[in-house]
Amino acid sequence: GVLHPPRGPRGRPPRARAAPGGGARAAPPRLYTEALAIRRRLLGDDHLNVAFLRADLANLMTERGELDTAAVLFSRVFGPLDRERPPGDAGRAHVESVYGNFLATRGEMAAARVCLEAGYDALLDIRGPDTLPVRDAKLRLEKLESMSP
Repeated sequence: GVLHPPRGPRGRPPRARAAPGGGARAAPPRLYTEALAIRRRLLGDDHLNVAFLRADLANLMTERGELDTAAVLFSRVFGPLDRERPPGDAGRAHVESVYGNFLATRGEMAAARVCLEAGYDALLDIRGPDTLPVRDAKLRLEKLESMSP
């Protein structure tokens, strides 16, 4: 027979529920961590895809205020990135932008500005102004401007 997903009232799939005690924000880091473990096992620890996932998880941890965890994750991102992605690459520009956000959150404004501007400028050139990665990078740059005296 054919397997169908479970259905709730009115024939729709049931809504996901937050983890007990964790709230809605508890699930994403766990899912990223599980995905990271799988990719590390399948691709190897220094694979570029693993580095990009680490950067995204580090960005999430930065937004949650878990800067020590973000720092550890970011420390493992730039080796594969430097080997495989030249400056001006869209993936590298995204990582530069989220790393700039991390630096700004730690109060390292000068270094943050360099990363955020480089990431935004490269993404704007590659993707154009009306794309989600460019809008996100612009928001991170605006956040820095609002934090600067």
